[in-house]
Order: sequence, then C-alpha cells, then structure tokens
Amino acid sequence: MQSPPFVAVIGATGRVGQHVFRGAVERGFHVRALVRDVNRLDVSENVTVVKGSVLNPAAVRTLIEGVDVVLSLLGSRPKEPMIVGPGTRVLVDAIRSRDVMPRVVHMSSLGIGDSYPQCRKLSWFFAVLMSRYLLRTVFKDMEAAESILTAEPEISTVRVRATVLKEKGDSEYRALSAQDPPGGFFIRRQTVASFFLDAVTDKTWDGTGVSLFSA
Repeated sequence: MQSPPFVAVIGATGRVGQHVFRGAVERGFHVRALVRDVNRLDVSENVTVVKGSVLNPAAVRTLIEGVDVVLSLLGSRPKEPMIVGPGTRVLVDAIRSRDVMPRVVHMSSLGIGDSYPQCRKLSWFFAVLMSRYLLRTVFKDMEAAESILTAEPEISTVRVRATVLKEKGDSEYRALSAQDPPGGFFIRRQTVASFFLDAVTDKTWDGTGVSLFSA
C-alpha cells in the first residue's frame, strides 16, 4: 500500500492556510506545519509542528526535511513588513540544499505575472486600482516571490493565482491558464484550499501559474 503524502504547510493559521491545514489532516496526509504560535493549531497524531518564522533558515530546513510537497500560504498585509518575497527566498534556498527537492504549491494572486491581462478583463478595479495603487506594495511582494520561483526551474512549482477571496460561495473551482477568458470575480477561501490539496497528488499544473476561479 502506498504511504500517504508528506506535506509541509507554511501559513497554517492564515485565512486560507487554516483550511489547507485542516483539509490535509482530514485527507490523511502526514503534515508538518511551521507556525510562530503552536497554541493556534490543533495537533493530531499525523501532525508535527515546527515553531518559528519562515524567515528563519534553520526552521525552514527542519520544516521541509523529507517532505514530498510544500504548501506555501504566505501572505503580506499593507503597512506591515512584506514577507512573501523574503520568505520564498528562504524556502527556495532550503529546498536547493536538499538532494531530493520537494514540489511547491505557492499562493499568489490573479494579476501577477502573465495573468495581468486576464485580470484586467475581469475587473479594471481589481487590476488597476487595487493591484497598482491601493495594494501596490503587497502585489510587488507577490511579484517578487513568483520571480524567485520561476528563476529556479529545477524546483517543480505551481503558482496559484486566485481571484478575490471571500468566506462563502461555490465549493467547486475552475483552474485556467492565463490565456483563458476569466471566470467569476470571487472565490471562496475553502475552495482555494481544495485546489492546494488536490495539487499534492495532481501534477497537471506543475511548472506553471494557474488562474483560479469559482466553477
């Protein structure tokens, strides 16, 4: 019998990451999570917690030891230190130190990289006002993270570019290339988590950016 996948979760207490963490446990994956406050996670027998920051190279090296897939749900907030780009740099350096490198499924956003024209077709407000002005620093941080990942082609990476997140809504997703017509404006956070969990074993989007919409 094939053993369950072994996944590392970064950002397991975040608004999407908590759904990914719980879903990974429910699917029977072996889970190792990196958190700064271990009291914020419910730990089961298949879960190991690494206490620390994604900016701590030693903690990240411990996190990824022996795992099959890294599920990175890093997020930055306006007026706070940007963490997605710097954290991704630490993660990539840790992965490169391994003889067997895990795959990475990375949280990004619609409007990043070659998905910008697709985002513009979906919403001028999102593509221009939000990403270029109101959340400019956050989007630049996500752009930096994608640049770091695409500069390392030997690391198999899925860059998940979700549209606008919300708590309620449809439970199915549509995974599209950046060249496809856009889907709906909103997607539920738990639906995004479902894609992350499916991507642990489904390698369809490896090496690419995937635009994620509600079905």
